[in-house]
Amino acid sequence: KKVTQSNIDVNALIEALGGKENIISSSHSPSKLSVVLKDNHITDIEKIKSLGASGIVEGNLCARIGYFDDYA
Repeated sequence: KKVTQSNIDVNALIEALGGKENIISSSHSPSKLSVVLKDNHITDIEKIKSLGASGIVEGNLCARIGYFDDYA
């Protein structure tokens, strides 16, 4: 099976999520990052997209960000 690797600027992603102080928790799978945020209104969705996100699902205080073409 082909292994796909993503080269994401983690510091830019953290900043786009509102900074370290805005991130309550995070988890990941091979194709996505899930974060729980204190305030999802201060996230910069356009910046996250520019970092290569192939899909973003926003919830009340969380975001799920896919970084590969097969994100579902």
